[in-house]
Parts: sequence; C-alpha cells; structure tokens
Amino acid sequence: MPDASWNIVVEGCDPTYIAGIIRSGHECHADVLPKLNVTVAPEPAQSFSCDAKADSQVMGMTSIVMEVGSCEQGPFGLFVYIYSDACPRQRGSGCPVGASDFGFVVVAPSRGWKRDEFTGAIASAINQYRTDSGHLYRPSDQAATLAVPMSPPVEKTSGFVEWRPVPGATFSSHVVTFRWPMQDQPSIIADTAYPGLYGVIANPWSGWPMASGGLSTPDVVGAVTGAPFIRNSGDGCFAIPGLATPSNPDPKGLVIDLRDIAAPKIDEPANSQLGMFCL
Repeated sequence: MPDASWNIVVEGCDPTYIAGIIRSGHECHADVLPKLNVTVAPEPAQSFSCDAKADSQVMGMTSIVMEVGSCEQGPFGLFVYIYSDACPRQRGSGCPVGASDFGFVVVAPSRGWKRDEFTGAIASAINQYRTDSGHLYRPSDQAATLAVPMSPPVEKTSGFVEWRPVPGATFSSHVVTFRWPMQDQPSIIADTAYPGLYGVIANPWSGWPMASGGLSTPDVVGAVTGAPFIRNSGDGCFAIPGLATPSNPDPKGLVIDLRDIAAPKIDEPANSQLGMFCL
C-alpha cells in the first residue's frame, strides 16, 4: 500500500417503521464518534523485529525471543532473549524473605545460526543458573555465573546476499560472572571473553569510562580474541582499531571525535596512528 492518510468515520443507523409496525428501511447518522485519522506508511526496507515468539523452556515461565536489526541471516542482526521471574508476595506463595523479582536480557549476534539454537542455549544456561544457585528467586549479593552463547564465525556465500557459518565452525559461549545490583556497584564482575576488563573498571559504576569493549568472536583467521575494541579519552573521542591479520598487520581503524558537537570528526587512520588522535 502506498503512503497514504485515512479518516475513519463511524456511522450509526436506526431502523424506520410505517405506523410503528411495518419496517420501511433505516436512517443513518454519520460522525457518531470523532474522526480517527490513520497514516499508513510504506513497509520499511528493514524492520526492527523480523520475528518474535514465546519460549517456556525455563521452569515453564514464558519468555520472549526476538530477532532484530537484520533478517535472513544477515551479518548484523541480533537475537534477544527476555526472561523475567516475579516473586509473588501473597501469603503462602513461597517467596523468601528479602527476595525480589529478577530477570535476564541476553543478546547475541544472529548471524550463522538459527533462532531455535540460540533459544535452546539461553534456556539451558538460565536453568543451570537456577540449579547452581539452589533457589528460585534473586539472591541479594551472591556472585553467580551465566553462560552466554556466541555465534559462530561466518562467511558470505558466493552469489547470494546471505551469510553462513565457516565450514566446521559451531557456536560457543563465554561465562559472565555477575551479582545483582547494589548501590553504586557494578553488576558484572568478570567475563571469560575479555579477561581483565572488569578488574580494571571494578570501581563504582559512576566512575566507569564512557565506552569500553573487546573482540570476542572474530571472523578472520589469525585475529586475536579478547583484544581491546573500543578506546576512549573520557571526553567524547573514541578510537576503534582495525582487525589485524597476518596478511594485514596494520589495517585501518576508525576515530569518532564528538568533543566539538557542532563539528564532529570521523577519520580512518591506520592502527599504528591511532595514538595520535583523541589527545
């Protein structure tokens, strides 16, 4: 349907009679209710959510699984698993003293694997978390772990706008150690995908850097897993190194400088020159 605007008008009709007995027809009244204006826009080139479904593999509770950002196994989409568990407060419900509601939102790239594979991995990880913790509801400050799946390395198929796993590659996982939020304290304590990252920023979250990250699942043979990915000056300038490989040890990186919001700068220097920026 092309771009268009519509006015929906509600019309009501009453029957009419001759001598109050014989039905003669009806009398209608337009604009019984205020007009409802509806604008219909063309279908977007890329929808936010390709699909969504419910999942009940975790203790019979209903979770939502979505694929967003890219469809048909594109390289930039995400799977999102949303799970929440309420601790009922009614008498006799079994909700422990001091317990409260909790939930997980787990995100992973959708490239190279199916939604059901992602869903099964997340449901298994959350069920294992509940088994390890020994109770159903959120702990107060205990450290816990959750295995978060990572998509396999992918490659573009010849002649198709489609991505597939590198032959022989399978999805893996990294283990996140966390504790439930406390006052001005970080929730994530450690991550096997980027050892040492959270030890450096384990101060109160109010003192965290504007951005930080690491590379966990490179698609290029020879790339270093766990290498720093985003560097920032703390005042609005960000540097992202290119992915070094044996054949290209000094690739182009990316610098985004937002310190002058009226004149933002974007540069693509070689990795060896990144240190000259964001000074």
